Amino acid sequence: MGDPVTKSFSATVDTETKGTLANVVINWRVDKFKFRQHLTTAIFSGPVRVFNLGLKNSRAEWCLQMTPLHRVKNKSSGGKDEDFVSLFVCCKKLKEGEEIAATHTLRIVDDKGNVLYEPPASNKPFVHSNAGFPSWGKIEFISHRQLFASGQRYIQDDVLRIQAVIEFLVHTLHVDRLSTPMEIGASYLLDDLRKLYTSQEGCDMVLVSSDNGLFPVHKAILIARSKVFAAMLIHPTTEAENGICRIDDTDGETIAAMLEFMYTATCADLSIMAEKLVVAADKYDLADLRAVCQECLCSSLNVASAARMLILSNQHDLKRLREASLQLSIHNMSQFAEAGGLDELRQYNTEFFLDVLAQYGLLAGTKENVDSESKIPGDLRIHDASQ
Repeated sequence: MGDPVTKSFSATVDTETKGTLANVVINWRVDKFKFRQHLTTAIFSGPVRVFNLGLKNSRAEWCLQMTPLHRVKNKSSGGKDEDFVSLFVCCKKLKEGEEIAATHTLRIVDDKGNVLYEPPASNKPFVHSNAGFPSWGKIEFISHRQLFASGQRYIQDDVLRIQAVIEFLVHTLHVDRLSTPMEIGASYLLDDLRKLYTSQEGCDMVLVSSDNGLFPVHKAILIARSKVFAAMLIHPTTEAENGICRIDDTDGETIAAMLEFMYTATCADLSIMAEKLVVAADKYDLADLRAVCQECLCSSLNVASAARMLILSNQHDLKRLREASLQLSIHNMSQFAEAGGLDELRQYNTEFFLDVLAQYGLLAGTKENVDSESKIPGDLRIHDASQ
């Protein structure tokens, strides 16, 4: 018998990290500045949510922070106090460990947007994070002496107009291409679908979320990925004809994550979004998204969340999640009851609550244990309101 045939395999992986930048301009009109100039506490502009600007897996918000009166010692004037307006770009609601790199330019403008004052800006990006510095800017944005100098027009009709131009990294994609025909084809397909999703080129329909977010999409992708959308769009429906579909029971953050998965079969922030996404997946018959959400929810299950997951599994027929939640609760019934799980189930549905108690009784030995006052922990007992 000859020597066994030994095959050698080799592969080359080409890897690339690609990023996309977003640009946002915040125009902030601050009135009654004659009064505000004496305030030593910060005031804030309205927020701009970054997921509306392309950072779909973040809950962060951009805003401006101004302290109208910030007193500092001026070394050039012998250490005398001098009053300044301080101005910062803030990134609020950053998740733990989240970082956003951004550059910014801060200006005073007139009512037509013409620049009246612009201190030197740094080209170096600043990193906004909840662990480090969520805000960057200038403590000495402009001195009161310059702001209120005779002949200056920085404040017009008692209004100070601030403009901030912020550029930040919204999307980073790691692409690995293995040099075998099938791997290369699959990698390019995934890359192209992600480009199609992020560029929004050729979109022929718009989804409108409950918070009035607008999400341009491609009908072909919706039809291919969802039987519910397919039924809506291949028949003469209002949505098919006008190209607009209102989803009044789903917020923009959830729709953005759902669409990311429909285009790319991935969701970067699944651990945070799974509970909302599984509801959307059930509604639009997205079997693969439903499956990965259910696995994610099972892996993060704990005593505090078990009741909520039991209810969710009952509402959306999530059998694996129901079994995992049930087993966790009945094996840790005392802690489950102390965490308010029984009250939550009782308020949700009496029949469902009794079924959980029956399961607890069967685990203990016999179903009759459920009806035995002596063998059920105090919080489990069913009290007759008439007594």
